[in-house]
Amino acid sequence: ETRLDPKYLGGIDYFISSIMFEKGGKKAQDRYSERLYLMNGLTTYFYRPINGPKEDFSFGSVGIPPGNNIYLCPQVLYKIHPDFDDLVINILIADMFGRVVFPVAQQDEWT
Repeated sequence: ETRLDPKYLGGIDYFISSIMFEKGGKKAQDRYSERLYLMNGLTTYFYRPINGPKEDFSFGSVGIPPGNNIYLCPQVLYKIHPDFDDLVINILIADMFGRVVFPVAQQDEWT
C-alpha cells in the first residue's frame, strides 16, 4: 500500500479539461469515469512577464550564429516525452542551419 492508493485519496471527483482538447464536446464524458468539467479556453493561466525583453539581446549572445533557423518549442524539457527526441533529431537532420530552443525551467534542477 502507498499513500497514492485510492482509498487514501478518496478518489477523483472531477477531471478538468477544455473543449479545445476534447473531441466530441459533451460526448467526451463517455471516456471518463470522473465527472468531466470542460472549460471554454485553455486550462492554464500565464502571468504577463515582469521584465520585458532585454534591449541588447541577440541570438549570437546565447550562442546561436546569425543566419540560423530557430525552432521554438515553448515547453520545458522535463515535460517532453522521450519519443519527441526523434522528431527534433529529424528536424535538425533536415535543416543543417536549424537550432531548437527550449525555455529554461523555473528551477535549475528541472532543466
